[in-house]
Amino acid sequence: MILCTSAREERAAIMTLSVTEPTVRKAEKATTRTSIPGNKGFTLVELLVVLIIIGIMSAIAYPSVSRGIRAFKYAQDKQKVVLFVKRALLAARMDGKSRLIEIDSETTELTCGKLRLNPFEGKEELKALLINGDEVDAMPIAPFSFFEAGIRFKDRTLTVNLYDGKVDDKYDE
Repeated sequence: MILCTSAREERAAIMTLSVTEPTVRKAEKATTRTSIPGNKGFTLVELLVVLIIIGIMSAIAYPSVSRGIRAFKYAQDKQKVVLFVKRALLAARMDGKSRLIEIDSETTELTCGKLRLNPFEGKEELKALLINGDEVDAMPIAPFSFFEAGIRFKDRTLTVNLYDGKVDDKYDE
């Protein structure tokens, strides 16, 4: 307790007590977290925990993401094959002349005149061309072809119905 002789001294003592008391409390709070007063930031342990959590989450998500990417690329390549057959049909209709889709034996590309396509970037081996399910050496496309054009790969068959444009992808058993 402070002894004061006048009211003025008493007010000054009260003001000094009220000013110094909160600053002491702030300093105490700052020193409870780290040994360096006023140090703000993350500790090395906290950063390592966050990095470990991010690593675990990415390890869990990677297989799913890679499957999605492969499925997207496969669907894109399948669409290229379908568009190739439809483009050959459109060219035959525009010219009024028949076109011939063949498999190039050297490069295993689909060819139709100047059109060339390497489906699935050579990852899947082309086996045969099909017309209504029957294997043929070459697929003639007339201006008004209404059959089921198929391409047989190693383990599956992709068919395109030239009448209604429906696509069917079946795995062989």
